[in-house]
Amino acid sequence: MNDKNASGINGAMAHYIESLMAVDDFAGVVRYYESHRSEFDNTADIDTAVILRHTSRAYASLTNYPVALKLGRLTQTIFSCRGDTIDLAETFIIIGGILRNMGEMKEAEKAFRDAESIFRSNDCPEGQSRALNLLAGLFFRKADYSNALSVLLDAIQIAKRQKDSEKLAYMMGNIGRIYSFMGDFDEAEKHMLINIEMSHEIGKIIELARAYMSLGYLYIQKANFENAKTNLTEAAELLNQCNSPRDEVMCMTYLGELEYRMGENDESRKTLLIALAQAEQIAPDTTLSGRVMRHLAEVHV
Repeated sequence: MNDKNASGINGAMAHYIESLMAVDDFAGVVRYYESHRSEFDNTADIDTAVILRHTSRAYASLTNYPVALKLGRLTQTIFSCRGDTIDLAETFIIIGGILRNMGEMKEAEKAFRDAESIFRSNDCPEGQSRALNLLAGLFFRKADYSNALSVLLDAIQIAKRQKDSEKLAYMMGNIGRIYSFMGDFDEAEKHMLINIEMSHEIGKIIELARAYMSLGYLYIQKANFENAKTNLTEAAELLNQCNSPRDEVMCMTYLGELEYRMGENDESRKTLLIALAQAEQIAPDTTLSGRVMRHLAEVHV
């Protein structure tokens, strides 16, 4: 097959895979890639790189990280031959996420920093802000709260220049969560209230629910149980309008912890058992269910 024909076929394949990714049909992407892989195994054009990048994301979404990383690195190799382009930066974003989920934190940090640098050199503030947010999330996972906060504050300046209210609301919530882990409850409360206000303005229900949930948990930490229950109840009602089972489990876990702290052991046990059943259904043997088990153990003791 000559290069021109191969390029045409790969272009059509790239378009089809993009349509599957648009509806989050990750299993469909993997099936399509595996059944047509031989058609572009020996090509290295842009369409092939796009196919590999989407397929890498699909494998990562299905938690097959070794294959996802291999395809991500192949994509990196193809795009690297064309210089520091936005396509290469987007590839580093995907590689960083895969490495983070594999526990390779140092390599993930390097990938996110490479992405941020390339976005900056291409004058792409949206991508730069996204890379900084991912980098902050990485530091947060490592409990490196001071670096997480520093990176987020840089990202906020970019979002302000872009007047991106949605990103600002999201980052205000994350800054509030970081301050709460640092023990600065006053700053945490201030930023979480800003997050709630901005989330109301942009009408983002899931972000608003998470904001109420975070504020509710903050009030648990402050032993302000009445305000904690008010905010967690509000979060639960909003989550009923969303399709986010993981957030629902987290909210019930917080409610169960609150009920335990209030001495309502029977209610706490019931709430946590429901949370555990749902956690085991959507993410068995993960920290999601582990948190519920820890609180259940406290109740039983």
